Amino acid sequence: MVFVLMLALLAVAELVDEVYLAGIQTSTTSFFPSWLQNWDLQGFITINERLASPFLDPVMWFITHLGSTIFWLGIAAFLWAVKRKREAVLLAIGIIIGGLVLLPVKILIPIARPYLVVQGARALDFEGGGSFPSGHSKNGFTAAAVLGSRWKKLRLPLYILACLIAISRIYVGLHWPSDVIVGSIVGWIIGEITMRYEKKIMSLLGRVGLF
Repeated sequence: MVFVLMLALLAVAELVDEVYLAGIQTSTTSFFPSWLQNWDLQGFITINERLASPFLDPVMWFITHLGSTIFWLGIAAFLWAVKRKREAVLLAIGIIIGGLVLLPVKILIPIARPYLVVQGARALDFEGGGSFPSGHSKNGFTAAAVLGSRWKKLRLPLYILACLIAISRIYVGLHWPSDVIVGSIVGWIIGEITMRYEKKIMSLLGRVGLF
């Protein structure tokens, strides 16, 4: 019960963070070198415009929302409810730490989302705040690293889902390719570190009475 309540509070905190980030003024001036800007633009146009199809639109819109923090905290609550408490705790910790890591980056590097600056860009969803890096991509790869480590048979499907979430962020018009690449790498690193220190994390939580 305490863990579920904590997740609910974290979900509320995540919504507050999103409202705060949405109010930050973004910049249409890139913080990156021109070669990376050109690569980002061409990659975005390829995925967002040239791969577009009426069939993929609803599929990608659905997949992109599977990368939200609220979704993965919900998965953690479900795992706790079905007595997979260790996986629930590790997943929640990985997702939360990732959010804390990305928050200052999004504030310090407020790059405008591509649908706001690319003429002809397709926007299937709308979000405020800066685009760099992709929090949804981070969540997908953190979850894949954590849960894939615990359940080997699910590792490949989880990483496929993480890749689809990352691609969907470009497809729906919310992120540049560099956003999802950096977010994915950060998410994977955080997931791997979480599992590397699994025993220490669980021992610490046990000593303070949270597990």
